Amino acid sequence: STNRSSTYSPPRTHAALPVHPAAVARRVFAQMLEAGAPPSEATITSLGRVVAADGEGADEAFGLVSTMRQKDGIALRLRSYSPVLAVIRRAREAGKASAVEALMAASAVSQEEPELAALLEVSAKVKDALVANGGGCHQLGWLQTGPWMVQRVRAGADDK
Repeated sequence: STNRSSTYSPPRTHAALPVHPAAVARRVFAQMLEAGAPPSEATITSLGRVVAADGEGADEAFGLVSTMRQKDGIALRLRSYSPVLAVIRRAREAGKASAVEALMAASAVSQEEPELAALLEVSAKVKDALVANGGGCHQLGWLQTGPWMVQRVRAGADDK
């Protein structure tokens, strides 16, 4: 009889490429939807946490909670909004923070201390940025301080 353990060789595999957890979570979620499985509050919350941990997933995390509430009528809970607020807090996007707050109010979800802290922090840092940069469109500082001078000017073809 032959010793099978000495002749066995494991199947050849390619070196595993590093896969980002958010990419895997997105793929699993998409497959779940393709299979017709309805998303639940828990699956949306889990995907939101993974996407929010990505660091650049503010738009995606926000879109996820807003779409699932509106499109699928899923009653999200406080834990569903927390990862979204965390990533918006890191990105300092006050507009999205107030939109998340409005979504929470529409869902009759009350903020607790961590969520209120995130909303306040984003609002305070965006306000500080506006004041430091003079306000204006895209915070480019067109308001400035000091006396203003109003005068007529003419720009020619040579940009003078």
